[in-house]
Amino acid sequence: KTEGIWHLYLDTYRTNEARQAEHHYVRSDRWVDFSVSKLGEYLVVTFADITDRKRVELDVQRKNELLQGVMDSSLS
Repeated sequence: KTEGIWHLYLDTYRTNEARQAEHHYVRSDRWVDFSVSKLGEYLVVTFADITDRKRVELDVQRKNELLQGVMDSSLS
């Protein structure tokens, strides 16, 4: 789904406030960091592929959760 991205574009256009967000494209399993700001009547949008970084972050998060579960069960 991309409606969240379009909503941020519209908000930026209406409010003149810059926005930044990360978005996961499920079909391609890619993560993108994007920023949007208004310049006059135009929107300036930049994208960066952050897939590798997000995969590492998610892997670390899963391992931490697993470790926490092991520690919790060993203390019971």
